[in-house]
Amino acid sequence: MSSTIDINTTIKAGTIDSVFKEVTHSESLGLRNPAQLRLFHLKLDGDTFTDEGLYKCLRKNIGQYVYSRTRIAKFKEDDDEASIGLEAMQLINEQRIKNPDSFGNMLGEILLYAFFEEKLGAPKIFSKIELDSLTSESFYDCIHLLKMDDTSFQMVFGTSYVEDQMDDAIDNAFLKIKNGLNQPKKGIALVNDLVFAQSADTVLADALSKIITPAPDAPDVDSAYGIFLCCSLGLDKSKYTVAEYKKLVEQKMVSNIHNYLPRIKKHIDDLGLSGRSFYIYVVPLDDATADKTTIMKKVTGGAYGN
Repeated sequence: MSSTIDINTTIKAGTIDSVFKEVTHSESLGLRNPAQLRLFHLKLDGDTFTDEGLYKCLRKNIGQYVYSRTRIAKFKEDDDEASIGLEAMQLINEQRIKNPDSFGNMLGEILLYAFFEEKLGAPKIFSKIELDSLTSESFYDCIHLLKMDDTSFQMVFGTSYVEDQMDDAIDNAFLKIKNGLNQPKKGIALVNDLVFAQSADTVLADALSKIITPAPDAPDVDSAYGIFLCCSLGLDKSKYTVAEYKKLVEQKMVSNIHNYLPRIKKHIDDLGLSGRSFYIYVVPLDDATADKTTIMKKVTGGAYGN
């Protein structure tokens, strides 16, 4: 049965690759199950991260992030695809008005979706904005499904945090996981409730019924965790030539993850999750706390004032 399961990613191909460069390194989470620890940075123009392409890519995918597959199919059925992005922007603005302090953090939530779909190959089940519309009981920023093989899957529960200091971003991202583990409904049971009880997405429900509905021939489904971390790079551009700076960016990123990896591992151990898979993506900005809001304003057209 499981070989017939087909849930596709929703992101437009090449979104991440078009604007980010991956940094090679030798650090590892040291887990016994599949895991990733991957570093990326925006492409450089001189000593400046080129973020214009990021705005365009995020805008192109904003509808896929916000809406379920069923809702997008309805737009297409009504020959109204142009409204997908426009109405998604309106919904993002409504969220900004409701909670202006967290508006900038939506950058991490959207990039978490993008990295999970494009680089992990894990299709979206729910984005943060969908989870918030369905339940007040989820502390996660997304839920994605990762196919391991024809008989096993992972339900990946994702968190993100954009903060100036790396330790703050790590601590807050893991706090969300801790809160999620402490809620009454968690893991596959939470997904089951959201998909079927709420009838949130009929297209998704039909596909997921083969995976998470108990049956003798159903595939194995394990919970896994993913994190998107974004923090300030911490380099003074005025001290270096462009050539020096470009080399130092990646060196600093590798040094940072080396220094903070024990903190990440301790959080995993303290939560009793060393037997689970973790997929962690790290991206720096020049000034994370300021840049996250600036970027989100530009993504949404810069029409919402200060």
